[in-house]
Amino acid sequence: MSEAAVDVIMPTYNQGAFIREAISGLESQRFRSFLVHVHDDGSTDDTPHVLDRLAETTDYGLDDQIQTVVTAPDNRGCAHGINAMSALCRAPALTWVSSDNVMYPNWLEKLSEALKPGVGAVYSAFDTTTPEGKKITIRQGPYSKDRLASSENCYFGPSFLIRSEIWRAAGDHEGGSAHDYGHWARVEEACWAAGLTIEYV
Repeated sequence: MSEAAVDVIMPTYNQGAFIREAISGLESQRFRSFLVHVHDDGSTDDTPHVLDRLAETTDYGLDDQIQTVVTAPDNRGCAHGINAMSALCRAPALTWVSSDNVMYPNWLEKLSEALKPGVGAVYSAFDTTTPEGKKITIRQGPYSKDRLASSENCYFGPSFLIRSEIWRAAGDHEGGSAHDYGHWARVEEACWAAGLTIEYV
């Protein structure tokens, strides 16, 4: 059973060119009470080789924190990987990160500080890079009950932390890759039902 404060799920598929940096971003975290659960969804590139090296070396400094690495025999989609790994998680809070994202060193620290009693989920600003290499900061702003339902865009973004009981109440992720919107809608409903707020960092 996990004794960590946060479980971090990383689904991946053919991301061998990026996953080293993604793992390095987790290694850099100042907040250290977390475990990583990687799900390789049948990659056909060198992703399995990278994950093998994670298990064999201490290059990434996460050898005690990468608790689970699952390699699936075939590609079943990101939602399947998230669901498979979340079933193994036991920490009080969960998140998932894409294997082509790099998290800043204060990422989990800031989100964990914001997930106070009475808060069911938190999300934050993030940076994105254009094809031309220009960095743009996306600041979604404070939570509003009407905002998600009035748009086809899931504005919560790639940086968030959800209480495990809210994650479970929201149910499984659905679909192949376009699953964030529906799960977040159910996270909202679960927070409302539990009398918990959703906060923006």
